[in-house]
Amino acid sequence: MEKPTFVKVLTGIIEAFENPYFQDAMAEAEAAGDADRLIQLPMDVQEKVFTTNGIDLVQGVAEFKAAGRQFGADADVTPLLTRMRQALGK
Repeated sequence: MEKPTFVKVLTGIIEAFENPYFQDAMAEAEAAGDADRLIQLPMDVQEKVFTTNGIDLVQGVAEFKAAGRQFGADADVTPLLTRMRQALGK
């Protein structure tokens, strides 16, 4: 995955994770102890963002992770990865 595509996808994921509806759904799942839902919610976001950007979900996950390793230390990417983790409460 090229860096511009990675940044575009990452930005879309961050925007979805920071959305109050997503945050509320995650909080509800956490309060209910619903581990499956805590996994499914981020996966649903990932699927939507990948599909919107014309990326196959199965192949896209591997490409996205590889791009994260490749570009994660870049000055423009590190803050985005931090925001993504923070939005997930990690």
